[in-house]
Amino acid sequence: MESAKVLFVDDEEDVLLNYSVLLEDEPYDVITAKSADEARKALKRDAIAVLVTDYEMHVVNRSEERRVG
Repeated sequence: MESAKVLFVDDEEDVLLNYSVLLEDEPYDVITAKSADEARKALKRDAIAVLVTDYEMHVVNRSEERRVG
């Protein structure tokens, strides 16, 4: 059975690394994206079960975030 995929979106690479390390022993496939564009590509490519995003990402406003999905 394939693991659930969790997508983390944040413009700070350290935050994405922390999420990856935090969940490395859990039964999830962690996918990270540094921008809305990367997140959009991941959503089209992978069956994402959970999406966690930085609410205050500098490059994404609320209307752009809604277009990600």
